[in-house]
Amino acid sequence: MDIFAHGPHRRSFGLKYWILGMLYKQDMSGAMVIDTMSQKSFGIWRPSPGSIYPMLKDMEKNGEITVKKTIATQKIYGITEKGRKSLDSIEMPLFGRFWESDGTSVSGTIDTIEDNISYLEDKAQELGKDKSSMARLKKVNGRISKLLEQ
Repeated sequence: MDIFAHGPHRRSFGLKYWILGMLYKQDMSGAMVIDTMSQKSFGIWRPSPGSIYPMLKDMEKNGEITVKKTIATQKIYGITEKGRKSLDSIEMPLFGRFWESDGTSVSGTIDTIEDNISYLEDKAQELGKDKSSMARLKKVNGRISKLLEQ
C-alpha cells in the first residue's frame, strides 16, 4: 500500500501519524496537540488550527480517534484500536515507534536528542537568524557540557 498517496490529506501524512502517536501516549484536545507540536519543534513550527482540526475531524470520522470527553466546549480525543493498528502498520525508520516509548530511558532520551539535533542541523540557516533560539541553544549546550564533565 502506498501510504503517501492515501486520502484527502496525503501531504499531511506525517501530521496524521504524529497526532496518532501523541494520542497513543495521552488523550488531548486539539489545542493541546498544537501546543505540544510547537513545543516539540522548539517553537520553530506551530501547526495552524486549519491543519489540525480538519485532520482530527477526518481521523474521528475514520474511527482512528474518538472523543473521550467534552469539557465545556473542548473535545478531548483519544486513540482507538483502529488508530493503534494504523500506527502499527507504518514503518518510520527515523523515529522508530516513538509512541511506545515512555521517554524516560537514558538511551531513548539520547536518541531523541540526536534526532532533534539532526532537525536543528537541517534548520541551521533559519536557526542562525533567530537570536532568541540561538541563546537558548547555547544554554542547552552548556548544560550538556556540564553533564559530560561528570
